[in-house]
Amino acid sequence: MGVWLFPPEAGKGSFRAAGTYLLHIELGQPAQVAFGRFQGGRVWEMPASHYIYVGSALGQRGAMTLPRRLMRHASRSASRPPHPIRAELAQAFAAVGLERLAQPPQRPKRLYWHVDYLLDLLSAHLVDVTAIGDGVRRESEWARWLSAQPALHLIAPSLGARDLPGETHLWRLPEVGWWQRTLIPYCNRAMWSHRENA
Repeated sequence: MGVWLFPPEAGKGSFRAAGTYLLHIELGQPAQVAFGRFQGGRVWEMPASHYIYVGSALGQRGAMTLPRRLMRHASRSASRPPHPIRAELAQAFAAVGLERLAQPPQRPKRLYWHVDYLLDLLSAHLVDVTAIGDGVRRESEWARWLSAQPALHLIAPSLGARDLPGETHLWRLPEVGWWQRTLIPYCNRAMWSHRENA
């Protein structure tokens, strides 16, 4: 379980409250999941496996900021327990000076995004979070890159991309090591490439 904030030397003032993020979700047992009204409320057979989701949060304050969005993802609805990584997220954002925004939802979480329906399962565990806090919307760029990775398993076109028609933002990982071996280096390269071109 881990939280990676980029830029890697992030300190107070260098990590912004807006950017793009990736979630690594482990589903401990097979589950039937309806992703809200996606494809008419169809129920999907989700095997026990590892999944990856890409999203962004570009608001400057409140619930639309990156810390608040990730704290929301790390929470479950009603009286269900939060994901254990939520405490680590709060600590990571406090270390970059954003503790004021890294607060859990004040009201019971209402399922809205497609990924909410997966994360709300007690058998689903949010195990890794990677975020680039540079104020740049990268989710479409990352979604194209992820869609081109032959190792990833497509669940359904457009899944996870409720607000970006034509894209897909949720996939099944081939195995757990893919996250550290392939994804973290890609995020590092993306961060430095953006800096060099700025």
